[in-house]
Amino acid sequence: MTNFSFVENDVFAELYGIALVNVLLLKKLYGPATIGTNILDKFSKTMEGERVCVAGAVVPIIGITGEYYTVTIRSKLSPPTVANTKKTSTGWVFKATAGASILCGLGYLAKWNPKDIHHRQIAIPPGWYAVDFGVGFVDDDPNHWGIDFIFTARPEKPEFTADMQSAFHLHLEDESI
Repeated sequence: MTNFSFVENDVFAELYGIALVNVLLLKKLYGPATIGTNILDKFSKTMEGERVCVAGAVVPIIGITGEYYTVTIRSKLSPPTVANTKKTSTGWVFKATAGASILCGLGYLAKWNPKDIHHRQIAIPPGWYAVDFGVGFVDDDPNHWGIDFIFTARPEKPEFTADMQSAFHLHLEDESI
């Protein structure tokens, strides 16, 4: 298994979320006609959202405070940056393709342009992955929030078991977290 870890600082949760996207797989599913369209509505108001997640094209985090986050995308063997995880979500699937993985705020899906300069290019080694993620404090600092994507390589497409109906709602001002 390839060991990897990418840390992206100051990633803004545009429209209260962040998405990891395989742009080539998304293009394969929908063709180039999606460029300039509102795929966020398509994914959030129809079953197409589930389709792209099950296909391994998108892993979204929805319902987080519109804030800047440190985002770590790492293999399971690499150390986490989120020291005090407040919420987790498991059972996601991602297909990494060379040069095709990006990280972006959900707002960028409202007028989709895979080449937008605000997207973060992530060089995830090609292959299938089971993905879990957590949100919490970076280095145990309660003023510094982070997202930790944990990738486990699989020889073939893993089963999608994420609960798409479960709200991830995590807001920094919540007293209960």
